Amino acid sequence: MLEKMGKEVDKKTSERYFNKQRIFDVDDDSQALAPFVKAYGNYVIRRASMFTSQFEELNLLRDGTTLSGDDIVAQLLKAKKLLVAALACQVEPDSEADVTLACLDAVVRDAHTLFMLYDRKLGWIIKHKKKVFAQWDSEEANTLLEHFVKFRKDKLGAFQAFFKDSSALLELYGSKRVPGELLLPATPPYASL
Repeated sequence: MLEKMGKEVDKKTSERYFNKQRIFDVDDDSQALAPFVKAYGNYVIRRASMFTSQFEELNLLRDGTTLSGDDIVAQLLKAKKLLVAALACQVEPDSEADVTLACLDAVVRDAHTLFMLYDRKLGWIIKHKKKVFAQWDSEEANTLLEHFVKFRKDKLGAFQAFFKDSSALLELYGSKRVPGELLLPATPPYASL
């Protein structure tokens, strides 16, 4: 929907109905917020176009699913892209403001849920890989799974730091709802395919 609105032009104003660049614009007094506003805007737009509010699409990856192997991979790829976008939402000291901290709070809670789901669903896919990838070349399927496992391994530390630092910052401003860590082992049970 957002993509379609970004292409359509309002005849009265000659402006597109949805202009992402306008969302990212900040006035001269708010230039310090610009990097966060852009990262957060990208995150929200991706989030809205990829998933429903509680990541129901990922929760479909379970025993008895009717999704094809391609659809299952698509959901995990979307989760990976959204996690990368979340990690870009870093609040620098000169951009600490009520609005950026409220946005950071939402991103951290959302990304925490998503990373946990990514990890759990990746484990489920690996456990059921013969069924999930029944129509795939086994070497191609293993290469793809190794890619997903590598992402988890490579980004776990960055996310742990993101959650820890964000939680500490938000706690300074009175928020105690944000998770400060991922309760995951450094090496998941599925580390070796």
